Amino acid sequence: GNEHGELLLHDVSKGTCVTKFVPNSPSTVKAVQFSPHPKRTSWAVSGHADGRVILWDVQEQTMKFHFQEHKAQCSALCFSPVNPQLLVSVGIDKKVVFADVDIRKVVKEVPLEAPLTALSFLEDGKTIAVGSSIGSILFLDLSRDKQSLVSQRLDSAHS
Repeated sequence: GNEHGELLLHDVSKGTCVTKFVPNSPSTVKAVQFSPHPKRTSWAVSGHADGRVILWDVQEQTMKFHFQEHKAQCSALCFSPVNPQLLVSVGIDKKVVFADVDIRKVVKEVPLEAPLTALSFLEDGKTIAVGSSIGSILFLDLSRDKQSLVSQRLDSAHS
């Protein structure tokens, strides 16, 4: 991605830009992720400085859908490794946003206590790790109900 909000697809063997995806309004791309699922390997998602999250189909060269639940920069995003429908994003606005890409809808938002900067799924798809700007790593157990969603917190030893 670039500062104009464009998602650029490069052919690394030739060193050239093959395709450029242009959103309706420009905003710097801050995060990009491809879907790991076999039937959706042509799907890429981009997170933007204005809080937008855009799902692209790079094979069809189309925008599948977008949402703007983040009120500040979307800093990281990730597809579930086991559920091809689930897309998760985090942002500087302190929110974790869960979207169902099949119904093209945000299904849950979880507010946390600090700006969020990193995100990763555990291989089983039941736990996500969320990094914050204050040096904390929060582990969210997705198999639990909302009240016990945050199951463990690790604080940086260098805070």
